Amino acid sequence: MATCVAVLALALAGVRFYTLSPSAPARGLQALAIDSREQPVVLIGGRLHWHNRVGTGAGVVDSGELGPGQLLGMDFFSNGELLILQEPAGPRKTGIAARLPDSELREGNSLRRCERVGACVDLVNGLGTVDFLVERGSNTIFLARADEDRLEKRDKNGKLLAAATMELNAPLHLQFEGGLLYLTQAQSNAVIVLKPDNRDFGKRLEDIPLPAQVAVNGRQVFPGALLYHQQRWWTTMQSEDGGSAGLYLFAPDWRFERSVALPSQARPISLIRWKSSILVADSATGRIYRYDSRAVREADFSPEYLDSVLAGQRAELNSSRSQRTAILVLLCSLAAGLLTLTCLHIMHGRVYTAPASGSELGLDIKSENIEWLALDVATDWRRLGLFLSGTASAALAGCWLLGFGALATLAISLLLAGAGGLYLALQQGCRGHLGALENRLIVVDHSNTYRVGIGPEIQYFRNFVMINDVAVYLGNRLSARFCSAALQERFQPLFRTGIKVDRATVGIKLIQQRHPLALGGAAILAAVAAFVLLAFYGHYTQ
Repeated sequence: MATCVAVLALALAGVRFYTLSPSAPARGLQALAIDSREQPVVLIGGRLHWHNRVGTGAGVVDSGELGPGQLLGMDFFSNGELLILQEPAGPRKTGIAARLPDSELREGNSLRRCERVGACVDLVNGLGTVDFLVERGSNTIFLARADEDRLEKRDKNGKLLAAATMELNAPLHLQFEGGLLYLTQAQSNAVIVLKPDNRDFGKRLEDIPLPAQVAVNGRQVFPGALLYHQQRWWTTMQSEDGGSAGLYLFAPDWRFERSVALPSQARPISLIRWKSSILVADSATGRIYRYDSRAVREADFSPEYLDSVLAGQRAELNSSRSQRTAILVLLCSLAAGLLTLTCLHIMHGRVYTAPASGSELGLDIKSENIEWLALDVATDWRRLGLFLSGTASAALAGCWLLGFGALATLAISLLLAGAGGLYLALQQGCRGHLGALENRLIVVDHSNTYRVGIGPEIQYFRNFVMINDVAVYLGNRLSARFCSAALQERFQPLFRTGIKVDRATVGIKLIQQRHPLALGGAAILAAVAAFVLLAFYGHYTQ
């Protein structure tokens, strides 16, 4: 039972760690925007890379300078101020934890306006999956909130001007063109045209299903980002399963014209108009492609720093994979070692049989005159094991529901594994025997080594009795080992004729003897040490 508890804890820890550990770099090419002066800004690797009008790098701003947390998206107001969507720093609230008050966990993303670096104010908090844009003619913010099925229109200070309710499925994209608001979303092959005015905000003017010809070209049927340029609609589209994506051109009346050549495996995430060109940001390769108004590909807008950032991302991915593999190997090794140790303890913990030969001080260990102290058959190890396994399962389930991170769950699982190791020692490894022959005491330890003593040869301390190098654990109320009545009446007087020692003496004897209790204590200490190390590591690497 104890083995099952510990192996279950290790298995759940491994699964939790593997699923929560990143299998890919967390920050790649995230967003692309053009400011009011036609200067491109690229968000990649957690940094904003600014360029001048001709596309030459003009500076780098770390996202941390805009506030604690990671940037998820951006746009610009007409006066050059920056509008950002920022994920909070520290662990995110998930599961039940999302509904619990906790000052250290910030719930939801924040939409913030930055006049300059280091001068940002919150406009909207508690956002989930959203898309947003700035209509620079009036500096109006349009916001689509998929988690609340809600469209919003706000001014540059975040004041709500209008709102509408409609079913929204992420990922979704907003585009403002020709005085109308266009929306695309997952699981829909239509471009939805909406009214942006305050009075009838969000009124559905038209649903434009895209022509079926597109499905023939790679079965990419769900539209994503779109842009109107030089009498054409440029639209990214993806397949039902998200396995492929492409770029397509449509006439002003949404008649399908043709597809635009993209590199294989490309995943275009945004379309940006830059002077007379169209920039296509590809999250799969981290490249930014450039096309002229005829959809002819020009030299990529991909400065040298993109290559170095992508190389760092690949190194981070390899390191992440190595760490995950090492953790899984460690957990499997611990589980295998635990099972091996269990088998050994079970073999050592069988019912005592007297040695085939030998006696001590002329004593025949097989003598029928020896009064062996009976084991307490009332001790219900199964009930205790079920209680501990239930406690461990409840603790791990709580970690899962409360949204604990991989390291926290692993740390708690190691603590549970240490407790399981101690329980294993109590259940299987402490089988010893006590016997009495007249005024002599006979002690037999877990390895079937026995000693006979009388008077000062006997040492005792609370729940332990020893003769020379052999120690026997008497048990306690939780893990009773012997019948208490016989122990008190027949054997306690024999103990009292001996010498009472201190705790250190008992500890030294248990360690020298490699007693299962010493091994169980070592398991507890190792589990606590691992818990502390993982807790500190998780704290300082957040």
